[in-house]
This record gives sequence, C-alpha cells and structure tokens, in this order.
Amino acid sequence: MFKIPPLVLPEGLSEQEYRRLSILYVIMGNRELAAQANQKCPQVNLSDPNFKELSVNEQISMTSEAGQDFALKLLKIVEESKDSRDDLPQKLKAALEPLKGIIPQEAMEQLISTAVSSINQAYTSSPPPRDVPEGLTAEEYFKLGKEYKDCGWTELAREALKLAIDMDSDGATGRSALQYLRTRVPRHPVPLMAEQMNIQGYNLMEVQKDYRGAKRIFLELIEKYRDFEWPYGNLASIYLRHGDLSPAEEHFADAVKINPYYAGAWLGLARVHTLRGKFNEAKACVNKASETDSDPSVVGFISLIEQIQDWDSETTDD
Repeated sequence: MFKIPPLVLPEGLSEQEYRRLSILYVIMGNRELAAQANQKCPQVNLSDPNFKELSVNEQISMTSEAGQDFALKLLKIVEESKDSRDDLPQKLKAALEPLKGIIPQEAMEQLISTAVSSINQAYTSSPPPRDVPEGLTAEEYFKLGKEYKDCGWTELAREALKLAIDMDSDGATGRSALQYLRTRVPRHPVPLMAEQMNIQGYNLMEVQKDYRGAKRIFLELIEKYRDFEWPYGNLASIYLRHGDLSPAEEHFADAVKINPYYAGAWLGLARVHTLRGKFNEAKACVNKASETDSDPSVVGFISLIEQIQDWDSETTDD
C-alpha cells in the first residue's frame, strides 16, 4: 500500500518514482508539486515525439496538468482584459503553447479567435436582462440561462432553464437544459451574495493560492448556507490538495448528499478513495460522476485509477 505523497518533494528518487509522484499529486489536485515532480524527469513536451512513448496514464497526467494550467492562465487573461485587450491574441497564444502537441494548429487558431471574440463581447456587450423576459423559445431560454450562470446570477439562470425544460420537456433542448440545471446550478436557491462569496473564495484558492483566506470564506458559507453544495466541494479540494483525506472525504460526501448530480464532488471522492487504495470505491464514484457528466475525461479517470492500482499491486508483490 503506497502512502500519501509528501507535501515537500523528496530528493534522490528515480525518474519512474518522480513520474508516479507527479500523477499522485495530480490526483490530489496539487498542480504545483506535480509540476515540480515533472521537472525532476527528462522534459517531454506534449509536442515532443517522445510524449507518445510515455504510458497512457502519464500522458493523461501531463495533458491534464497542461489543460488546468491553461484554464488558470485564461482566468488571469480575462481579468487583465478589463483594462486593455490590445495584446489579447498574443497572450492567448502564449498560454496555449504547452498544448501544441494535442491541439492541431488550425483548431488552436480557431480557439484563439473564439476566445478573443468572447472576451471582447463580454466586456463590450450589455448583460442579460435582470428580469427573465416572456415570449422566448426553449432554445432562447436555455441560452439565456447559461448567460445568467456566466454572470453569477444563478437564480435567474434557474428560472430561465426551468422555462426551457417546461417548453421542451421531451426534446433535446429540454433534456440539455435539465442536465445543465442539475450539474451547473446549485440544487437549492442561494442568495447572490453567497454565489459571489464562493467565486471570491475560488479565486483565492486557484489564482492567488491563498488557501487560508479561501478556507475561511468556504467555512463561513457552509455555516450560513448549509444547503449550498459548492463551498463544501471547494473546501474539500483544499483539504485534498494538502493530503488531509478525512476532512476532504467528509466535505465531498456532504456535497453529494446535498446534490447527487454534483459530478465534481463525486470525482473528489474518487480521488480520496484512490489515495487510500480503495480502488473499487473510487471507480464506483467515477461511475456516479459519469451518470451526470458525459465529458470523456470523467470516464477516462478510470484508467488512471487502474494504473495506480497496478503500482499498488507491484508494491504488494514485492
């Protein structure tokens, strides 16, 4: 049985041990230590032909890390774009550089173009109406619901999405709106202030790495809004990132009790079980997540668990 990875990267390990540590740090959500562990190995970029020689799960680890890194860079770019957007394409291109090996050039250019357009539109277009209008189609209500969600107005999003569902309950739009409502909007109504506080805590956690400040916000939200699942999941992620598995499991479990469709919390539980060597339980949690989120990366998490299970078997055999 392997142990929880240390929070200080050890010296003197083999290349294989550092690569395995990197994957375990990714499971924990600790991207900083995952990057440090990768730096101890011969550097293989996603565009490097040697990338294909790595195991599937090592490729998953590196790709996941690169994708998460881009997401965080994108958050920073969006924030900086409030003041100036003159060099926006160049910033996006630089942020995407680590993903060149898995994103075709044409697709990358299209992604940059779409991102530039979306960011410009976000800062120049008017926000959606503060009251849900009448007389729209199901498709329009679904689109409006997503716009409300992007603005952080979850209750207006809920109202618009429910209208889309009611108007097309048996159709593709209605089903998509229902899935979006279940997985992207809090299960129970929450005040706008709570939503904004959660965003503030998330930014402290992911962008500023102020875990103490983020933890304080999430604990306050849990105390005030006990049926709001997102702070539970975010707080659990902080505990998991620092190897505190018991409180991480407790808060992820609380989150899925509140909202059984909270795929992120199910995956969080899968991560906890994986680090504890409870691989069947981990796979069961991934399956629960895949029931609500059809993203291929969710199902692909199973292969990562099986890879770590193989390591555990090697240790047991020795």
